[in-house]
Amino acid sequence: MKSLGEILRWADYVAVDVSRENLPVVREILKKGDHSKVPAETQVLVRTPMPCGTFAECGVCAVPLKDGWTMACKDGPVFDFADLM
Repeated sequence: MKSLGEILRWADYVAVDVSRENLPVVREILKKGDHSKVPAETQVLVRTPMPCGTFAECGVCAVPLKDGWTMACKDGPVFDFADLM
């Protein structure tokens, strides 16, 4: 199996499925060492509870972005990697 660094060197697109709690871990892995060349087309599916049923009223599904917080139920659950905190 190829290493993530090897894959990132030739990949045109990367899709990641991660729980909200593990977002910092994924960011660290993708930005670390040989992995610093993350393709421009990198999207992340953020798995988080959405108990309000997409009304974006409870805030339980809040996801940190570089410019503030957003609700995964309303604005996601797929986000561009570059926008994630």
